[in-house]
Order: sequence, then structure tokens, then C-alpha cells
Amino acid sequence: MTGISSTTRHERLLTPSKITAWLDCEHFLTLQHEVDAGLRARPASQFGEMAQMLLDKGTQHERECLAHYRVAGKDVFEVPERAEHEPFPAWVARIGNPMAEGHEVIYQMPLVHRGVRGIADF
Repeated sequence: MTGISSTTRHERLLTPSKITAWLDCEHFLTLQHEVDAGLRARPASQFGEMAQMLLDKGTQHERECLAHYRVAGKDVFEVPERAEHEPFPAWVARIGNPMAEGHEVIYQMPLVHRGVRGIADF
């Protein structure tokens, strides 16, 4: 085992946001690892202008879909937010499996699979 703590290993998992930022800047992951290690200051924004525009459009679309499901009377389970400083895998464990409860729509479900973590919009 390396000297990397469990929390640090989990934070180095790939995420859709990291992949989007990497598409905007091929050096993003290297720079992000330096920020995570305390070797570089965190930038004001991790996204370039185009990536930020795509992120904003996606967030707007999610809100519209969520509103549509609620107006349609669907049983919506909105995943509680991740607590400050809560490791991502601990959040996944805390949420459990709301699909087993029979909800028609689950919003913002955190997932970890084979080194990639993410949050499913719906």
C-alpha cells in the first residue's frame, strides 16, 4: 500500500466534472493533484468558459426535469446533500439503495464503480 490516505485515494477517482475540465485543459488532472496535495492554490474556477456554459445548461435542464416529474405527480426521492468533509464513499453508504424503496424518480444519486465516481442526475 502506498502512503496515500484512504480519503486521498477516493478523491483521486475520476468524476464527470474532472473529465469535463480535462477536456477543456489537458493538464487539469496534474494540476488538480497538485492542488489536492497542497502544492498549488485552488483556482477561482476549475472550468473554462465553454465548460462552465455546458455545466450551467445541464443544471438548468435538471431543474426543469425535476419540476416536470413533480408536477406529473411522480414519487421523487431527492438524495440528501453530501455533508461538509464527508468522504464520497461514506455519502454513498449513508444514502444506501433508495431504488429498493420503489421510488419512481431518484434525483442526484451518488455512485462509485471501478474507480469512477459520479452523481446520476436521475
